[in-house]
Amino acid sequence: MRIVPVPVREDNYSYLIIDEKTNSAAVVDPCEPKDIIKAAKAENVTLSGTILTTHHHEDHSGGNLELISFLQENDTSKDKVKVYGGSKKIPGLTNLVEHKSNFKLGLGEKAGENDGGGIEDSRQGGPGCVFTGDTLFVAGCGRFFEGTPEEMDQALNQRLASLPDETITYVGHEYTKSNAVFAKSIEPKNQHLLSLIKACESKDLAGITTGKYTIGDEKKFNPFMRLEEPDVVSAVGLNSPSRVEVMTKLRELKNSFKA
Repeated sequence: MRIVPVPVREDNYSYLIIDEKTNSAAVVDPCEPKDIIKAAKAENVTLSGTILTTHHHEDHSGGNLELISFLQENDTSKDKVKVYGGSKKIPGLTNLVEHKSNFKLGLGEKAGENDGGGIEDSRQGGPGCVFTGDTLFVAGCGRFFEGTPEEMDQALNQRLASLPDETITYVGHEYTKSNAVFAKSIEPKNQHLLSLIKACESKDLAGITTGKYTIGDEKKFNPFMRLEEPDVVSAVGLNSPSRVEVMTKLRELKNSFKA
């Protein structure tokens, strides 16, 4: 199995999950169907009719209905396109999945909803991966639009952190450089962050960092997954803060941060 990031809009990612045996692909967060179709043609694969949606926000799920129509119009065998996700708000949803529920991608691979704001792939013969939507970004996390700091702590530091350290992260947005610069302001001596910033400035990544880092890496440089580290606690400027207070203050600092 091979995963191909599809950059869309200003900083979003959609994905193709390609079964190289059948040359077919499932899709993750197809907010711009034309870009997905173009990417599938470039990879010389057909779309399998399976859509995985990390969450209901328009910039992740907004292309579901258009892609469903395209699949049904261009292949009568795909009159029953499957759309998996964890919310009934997802357009075109056919299969509601919950924490730790498993399902087949139709590619000979198994996936599951991890309730950490993403979808986990448990492929055989190598490290797994997780599509984290707007919950986890490289060296950062999403804003608390529809949740609380406590829920974000649980999503990041219980559910996602419980995955094997070698689990590869596929994020919903390319915010890595700005996240890393902010994280460095919190932990200026963190060598893992210095290496990340250097990598972001190199030509090797070509501006695409998704799929390059793991859950283990996040534990080393993501301040939102390092809530009890002395430098992180000190940086929030509170007296003996709880984990939730550290999370809350970190998010406030990030929201107002200017490099």
